[in-house]
Amino acid sequence: MSSSSDMLVRRCTSFVFNLMKTDLDQWMQKNCHHFDQEVEMKLIYTQLYTEFSEVVEEKMKEFDVARQYIMI
Repeated sequence: MSSSSDMLVRRCTSFVFNLMKTDLDQWMQKNCHHFDQEVEMKLIYTQLYTEFSEVVEEKMKEFDVARQYIMI
């Protein structure tokens, strides 16, 4: 793997860990009470999935923008 590829992998890994420690951690703490040991799917899961996806997508956009500035 080239050094630029190595650097990108390191940045992605760091990004994911930081995301997990901040935004996703907050999201999980806010929503963990919706999850239990029931096998049955709940209607709220659809809304939670949408919110979760929005958090991740927004952060990926931020990462992509930051990466573009570095590559210029």
